[in-house]
Amino acid sequence: MLIDTDFAWAGAAEAVLLRLTAETDEAYEAGDLGPYWMERGPDGWALRLALPAGLRTSYQICPVTDGPAEASPAPERWTAICAAGVPDPSAPLVLAAGNIFGNAGPASILELPDAPPQPWRDRRPGVPAGTLDRHELAGEVVHRYLPAGYRAGGTYPALIVFDGAFWLGVDLAATVDNLVAEGRIPPLAVFLVESGRGPSRWARLTKPEVLDPFVLDRLLPHVAEVAGSGPVYLAGQSLGGIGVTHLASQYPGRFAGVIVQSAALWWPGSDGGLTGRDILDRYRDAAPATPFFLEAGNREGELLGTVRELHATLLAHGATVHYGEYEGGHDMACWRGGLADGLVMLAGAPR
Repeated sequence: MLIDTDFAWAGAAEAVLLRLTAETDEAYEAGDLGPYWMERGPDGWALRLALPAGLRTSYQICPVTDGPAEASPAPERWTAICAAGVPDPSAPLVLAAGNIFGNAGPASILELPDAPPQPWRDRRPGVPAGTLDRHELAGEVVHRYLPAGYRAGGTYPALIVFDGAFWLGVDLAATVDNLVAEGRIPPLAVFLVESGRGPSRWARLTKPEVLDPFVLDRLLPHVAEVAGSGPVYLAGQSLGGIGVTHLASQYPGRFAGVIVQSAALWWPGSDGGLTGRDILDRYRDAAPATPFFLEAGNREGELLGTVRELHATLLAHGATVHYGEYEGGHDMACWRGGLADGLVMLAGAPR
């Protein structure tokens, strides 16, 4: 079902692009931004789109002050348009700065009525809060969340999640607090690895000679020191999905489950690092027994095809895999709900 959805913006510009992560970025790749340029009217700019009722997407309004609307702008022009994006001042939900590709600022979030529920994402009054602190470990920044009531020397399940700075921005701690308070998961320690940006991030997430010693020799001993001998789960998104699928296949006995969201299995590799095809070929030969929570957006193009291939391979090997495709794109607005679902499925307390 499609729902007519109205957008408006009042500002000075020669043209204004509505950039929906789930829709407009895909349209740019297809060479036709035409449907996403807003129309000028007497009261400002407006656009009505018929959108799927299950859609959730981050979005920005991108005013253009130095040229007309273009159906297929050159790459450098597209980069400049994206960089100009601002949140929709009329939208009640905001995604933290730095979570939309090509723009360092905050974004708005559109949630239509049939979008999957995200009941644990917002901080709730009265829910006991865990603590957060920052550590430097072998040259990597690791933010450590410890649940309310944590006691040194106790045993807790633990989650290692990459690209941790982004997760701090969307208050992953609130999600875990809520899940624990509802009894959906046991008290959980979380280790948020920052992972860096650009080439540094590529190396940290896709080069085994960088990733493996850090996780196996430095991070896991630290996790055991803090959380005891409880099960350890992994979570990764995009390139982080390559990192965690690699770790799960190479060291299956070390991890109790893996949450893989929008894994960038299309990745051709960089400077000798793993490619998506390396991962897919490895899993075709022998998939690990580690349980998986695997998801991707139905607007993710080539990436979606490779994630479906991984899902089929896991099934063919008899692996335990929870798989889903959401109405959306490569988007933290979607992943933050999926991560909670993955924790409940893999680490959930008996009910």
